[in-house]
Amino acid sequence: MITLLCAIDLYSKYIDRCFTHTAIYLFTGYYNSRNVKKFLNRLIECNIITLVGKRKFTLTDTGLSAIQEINESYDNVCYQFCNKYNISL
Repeated sequence: MITLLCAIDLYSKYIDRCFTHTAIYLFTGYYNSRNVKKFLNRLIECNIITLVGKRKFTLTDTGLSAIQEINESYDNVCYQFCNKYNISL
């Protein structure tokens, strides 16, 4: 689900703020359509995305905050990994 959330973030930033199930399905190319629909429904239940039209969704403030937290966590884990194995970037 985190992969899908990150894909939604990218899609929202670079293509269109609002998105459809089909657009995210085609954009990710990783999950089948049924899984994308299941994940989108779960993200709605968690108030991470919201329905803004008949078939369009958008990220909520909670969703944007979750994505920011994922990015910050990634930076921290990457830093720790590089330090542990003496990798310079």
